[in-house]
Amino acid sequence: MSDVKRTYEFTGETKEYVGHTLHRIRALTNLIEHGVRSGNIGGWIEREENLEHGSAWIGGDSIVMDNAIVKDHGGIRGSVTVEGNAVIKGNGKVFGTVSISGNAVIDNNAVVYDNAVINGNSEVCDNGLVGGYAVLSNNATVCGNAHVLGNAVITDDAIIEEDATVDGNAVVMSDAVVRGDTVIQNHTRVFISK
Repeated sequence: MSDVKRTYEFTGETKEYVGHTLHRIRALTNLIEHGVRSGNIGGWIEREENLEHGSAWIGGDSIVMDNAIVKDHGGIRGSVTVEGNAVIKGNGKVFGTVSISGNAVIDNNAVVYDNAVINGNSEVCDNGLVGGYAVLSNNATVCGNAHVLGNAVITDDAIIEEDATVDGNAVVMSDAVVRGDTVIQNHTRVFISK
């Protein structure tokens, strides 16, 4: 840690959240990619290991706790909750009232927003986009330039990749793979029969 420039400090303000003591942070430097200036107040972390010093940032009323971490150029803002062993890294961005938990990973240039829920061992990577009230659970993957929006549910090892879009109330599950320029929407259910 001694070789890394400290980019934030604790403000001294704390709060209790579901049995965890959280600490508010303040920027010690400008983080232009996150629109943060030195002195800006940030979000809440349980301990320093939740936010890597460097180019990562937690803003707004967002919370990162347990063993979760925001690192690299990752950033969250709004009222996002990141817990468990979840990781936001690369240039991953999360905003809104998103919930990320378990061993979920948001990586590369992925964006998760609105009221999405990402849990289990799910991953959003590359230029994947997940928004609305979408849910990813149980090893779901969204990667490439894929979009998952609306009230869509991706679960049970399903993969959405390339330029595919899943929207509306669609459900993709049970090892199904949606790829190419495919669009799945409305109340469609896609699954592999086992």
